[in-house]
Amino acid sequence: MLSNRRTQRLLSALANARRVADVADAAVDGLADIFDSNIGGVFFFDAGLRTVETSIYGMSDIDFDEYEREWRGHDTVLAAMLETQVPMHNAQFYSEHQLKRDPLYADFGRRVNVYRYMCAPLYGSRAELQGMLRVCRGADEKPFDANDLSLMTALGGYISSALTRVRTPASSRDGRKLPPLTPRELEIARLVASGRNNLEIARHLGLARETIKQTLRRVYQKLGVRCRAEMAARLGAQMMLAP
Repeated sequence: MLSNRRTQRLLSALANARRVADVADAAVDGLADIFDSNIGGVFFFDAGLRTVETSIYGMSDIDFDEYEREWRGHDTVLAAMLETQVPMHNAQFYSEHQLKRDPLYADFGRRVNVYRYMCAPLYGSRAELQGMLRVCRGADEKPFDANDLSLMTALGGYISSALTRVRTPASSRDGRKLPPLTPRELEIARLVASGRNNLEIARHLGLARETIKQTLRRVYQKLGVRCRAEMAARLGAQMMLAP
């Protein structure tokens, strides 16, 4: 899933990033290109999960300020993502009929051409929520689907990893050790980070699906994480250097 040229360009840019601004620039360029998205960006949160910094494409500052001031509190998808810390898109919550009637999409969304909407969390080195990714499409464009969500999950892990790396002093980074993973655990973790689901990994490795699930549970326990995006962010450089 991460093997096409668009995603490889993003991963290469993330690997070469040296500042938070470099990561943000790479992310917004990559998201717009990979998902054919007209509006989106990277959003950084404070401890209260309020947006304190952004890197946005396709939307004016005036429109973004309006969203933060008047519409964020009515954003069901964002609220669910912040609560569960799982990537989501609005077709999981709304039918086409409901979308056309919901004020967020019928009013604000119609004016700024935001109708299809997907977001994913970004994590810090301790698996704390530090921000999110968001990509949007217009009403005449295709809805996001499960494949888009899997890819967004994988990219969220890589972008989180890059942010953690550039924010961590070199001296601290060199001395930080992760719990050891077995070769099989690391192999499965890398495949997960590439966006593959459990069934695809099981078929690729010739293993039972339950074996993949059990292995992932052990990886999560060792790393102290709860989901795939957190795992990729926690593994950091090990995932970036995967063959």
